Amino acid sequence: MSLSGKFSKILKTENMYRFPDYILKEILSKTRGKVLDIGTGNGLKLKKILEKINKNQIEKVVALEINKTLFQVAKEVLNYDFIDVINCSFEDFHTDEKYDTIFAFEVIEHVQNPYLFLEKCRDLLNEQGCLIITTPNKRIYLFQEKFYSLVYKLFYREENKTYISKLDDVGQAHVKEFDYKEFSLILKQFFDRVNLYAIYPFRSLRSKLYEKINEITNFLPFSIRVLAVCRR
Repeated sequence: MSLSGKFSKILKTENMYRFPDYILKEILSKTRGKVLDIGTGNGLKLKKILEKINKNQIEKVVALEINKTLFQVAKEVLNYDFIDVINCSFEDFHTDEKYDTIFAFEVIEHVQNPYLFLEKCRDLLNEQGCLIITTPNKRIYLFQEKFYSLVYKLFYREENKTYISKLDDVGQAHVKEFDYKEFSLILKQFFDRVNLYAIYPFRSLRSKLYEKINEITNFLPFSIRVLAVCRR
């Protein structure tokens, strides 16, 4: 597959997942100062946040991505003077800088040692800094993946099945998945204040009414992904 072809597939795939509006508002309200985005992927999530935010809130942004293909896409997507996109793993990232906001969207499930990962996140934060982190909610996530896999096998054409399998070309396997209780427990070992927010499954139902129900109920056992806002 050509590099441009991979870029197209990466962009389409990432765009399938977005933050519900109330989650995005929570992220925007907490984002400020010096920002570190761990595992920025193709950069689209970070770009959406930066497009919505008051630029006076941001001093500088560092975005890390270990995958070379994703890194090349992110460099194109995040073409701003105040953003430094680095082809580097978080483990190999060394700096004396302290950050006001750290993003880790869908990253912790890929790391070998989540305890060391969270410890380093905490140590890189300023005293009043904030970690905003998401992960799949294990049971609901696995159920939805099996459901969609069955739907694609039954109803989609052969080329779509091939397309899905090729997404693994730029992906990484999960090392450790968490349910919402496990996620909360591990975060509270490193942060004094942890607020959890549910992101409900079945993105095709993301109507305004569905998102409002999501916001009001915030029922974590039903969430496909959990977002946590953590402070020291």
